[in-house]
Amino acid sequence: MNSVKRFSRVLNLSVFLGGLLMFILGFLVIFGWYTNNPTLIQVYPKFVPMQYNTALGFLIFGVVLIFQRIIKENVLKGFNVFLILLGGLTLIQYIFKLNFGIDELMMNHYITVETSHPGRMAPNTAINFFLSGLSLFIISTGKTRKKVFFASCIGATVLGLGIVAFLGYLSNVQSAHGWGKYTHMAIHTATGFMVGGISIILFTIFISIKERLKISYLSLSFSIGVAGVTLTLAIWQALGASKVFSGGMPNDLLIWIRTSILLLGGGLSLTLTIALWIAYRFWQELIQLKRAKKKILLLNHKLKEQSNLDPLTGIPNRRAWNKRIKEEVSKACIEKYSIAISLFDIDYFKKYNDYYGHQQGDKCLVEFARSLQHQTDWHKDFVARYGGEEFVAIFTKVKIEEIEKILQRIKNTFKGYKIPHASSSVSDYITFSAGICVGIPNSIEDIENYILYADDALYNAKTNGRDRFEIYNYESI
Repeated sequence: MNSVKRFSRVLNLSVFLGGLLMFILGFLVIFGWYTNNPTLIQVYPKFVPMQYNTALGFLIFGVVLIFQRIIKENVLKGFNVFLILLGGLTLIQYIFKLNFGIDELMMNHYITVETSHPGRMAPNTAINFFLSGLSLFIISTGKTRKKVFFASCIGATVLGLGIVAFLGYLSNVQSAHGWGKYTHMAIHTATGFMVGGISIILFTIFISIKERLKISYLSLSFSIGVAGVTLTLAIWQALGASKVFSGGMPNDLLIWIRTSILLLGGGLSLTLTIALWIAYRFWQELIQLKRAKKKILLLNHKLKEQSNLDPLTGIPNRRAWNKRIKEEVSKACIEKYSIAISLFDIDYFKKYNDYYGHQQGDKCLVEFARSLQHQTDWHKDFVARYGGEEFVAIFTKVKIEEIEKILQRIKNTFKGYKIPHASSSVSDYITFSAGICVGIPNSIEDIENYILYADDALYNAKTNGRDRFEIYNYESI
């Protein structure tokens, strides 16, 4: 779970950084237009300028991703609609040869390299803004599995178109970053859309994890496939339109090259999608196996704990006692320190059960176990239920005088509960008797002798009137 939370935080941070980069990109280009700085607008004198509206689109795009968890939903929808209209209206102008006056609405353009209409963004840029706004708007209308998955695929398309345009600059294939005679996409516009496409995909994965839609890795694998197909189709189209490749080349050879690229790119995209999906399923199975293993270990631990605890009183049972006594006696033999084994028995407990009933008897046992625990040092002492109304304790590194004080405290604590016992011959309240054997053991075999002498001391305490304790010194026996 912690790994999922960490991954979710990384995704959220990545989306924030992607939005921040686009915001900075848009701001710098707008600043360049106002300050007549061609470097910020074009990057290189022969490159296509980023139009003012494009920079404004990146500015809004960045704001949406940066503040997607802070800004009110209606405001976010408004920004997304702005991106849709920015790209959509520009496309309508190209398709129907119209001019709505939006291209130079905020800035008169003075750099027109590879620009068919002053101030108008490239058609592929307009498509990317339209798709980006659409994907973010879809997410803002409801975070269902279908909507998030569809938005992820749109983000992959934006990424693919951005990569194609960027590669066009690297390979000097102009048809990769421009369509025909229309305005071309700027190199930093292509970079911005690569960042934007990745950010949208990561954003959909983040939402999938946050909303527990269980499509995060399916979305990622399919998005990469969509990006690959988009990249393949765009390169296929660019090679067909490029004079660099088609000039002087036989038509049959050009068709063969384009077909090969189409088949190879499509096949690789499909293979990569399937491979990522298989890897995801395999990873999911590994996670489930780890969770099952962890659950089994926890259950085993709980069962082990329960098998060593008395179900009524909640203190260790005789099984736990048998294990612990061996450990403590072994240590005492090696380090040569004294131990005390004490047996406790509630006086006239059978009569108490007969008179008050077994439910009250159970409560009495619980109270007595609590008094033993409260007056013992859990760091070095050990208390357990021995069976029936008998309890047993081991005290380490103690002398007879200390044992007397400990038992007196236990006695006073238990008396303070003032549990009525009308059938008792020694008191109006519940009392107990105890037998203790104290000394330094010589070997592990001394355990039986310690318990035997403690039991004998307990018998003497009962014989001598009950409501008392007897102590045997093992070394003097």
